[in-house]
Amino acid sequence: MSEQPSLEEIKQQCIFCQIINGQVPSKKVYEDDKLLVVLDINPASPGHLLVLTKEHYAIMPQIPEEVIEHLGLLSKALSHVLLSTLKCEGTSVFVANGPAAGQRAQHFMMHVIPRNQGDDVGLVLPEKNLSEEMTEKLKQALAQALKKNLGTELNIEPVKKTADIDLDSVSEVLTGKKKVSEDKGDKQVDENINDESSDEEPVDENTDNESNDKESTDGESNDEENEEDDTVSFDDIANLLK
Repeated sequence: MSEQPSLEEIKQQCIFCQIINGQVPSKKVYEDDKLLVVLDINPASPGHLLVLTKEHYAIMPQIPEEVIEHLGLLSKALSHVLLSTLKCEGTSVFVANGPAAGQRAQHFMMHVIPRNQGDDVGLVLPEKNLSEEMTEKLKQALAQALKKNLGTELNIEPVKKTADIDLDSVSEVLTGKKKVSEDKGDKQVDENINDESSDEEPVDENTDNESNDKESTDGESNDEENEEDDTVSFDDIANLLK
């Protein structure tokens, strides 16, 4: 039986370890003490980036948690840079983890790919139907395994459906094209309260004026607070990640 190669021998033969060590030239766009980012020489689309761990790891489960955390933050920044610099419509961020998933080299890497409509990159997942029995068995097996590995039980109870959701409206709200509409139930309650209060004895006009003045002052104060509480831009986030 032949001996398994040592880690050092594997690193010497790994083309990506050679790229990291500078033995093989590459188009480097970013580097820190944990990760190296290069342009793919055979890109799925222009700007296709490879994020490589500087240490040799074959698959994701071998990578220490602090490196995984750093990898996630960097992939977020890279995605933003591609969107803002190349003006692409989206990005695909994925890992081919093992030969069955399409991994070709024995060195972990993350792909960050600029995407546009009709680019023929071909990352479309098939949709398969499973029986309710099989789905339940998968849920139980995976939940128990995750509890054992993570040391905590996950909340896997199904979410109860309370109302139909207009996905187009949600999308418009999230992109800032539409403000959140006032809840009809709350509005009806407010109207009922107003109707009931109309039967009460009239309030002193002077007191009412003082209350209005106070509400006006409070409104101005709230407006000033809202003006100061601006949403953080993507550029601010990118600067924080540098």
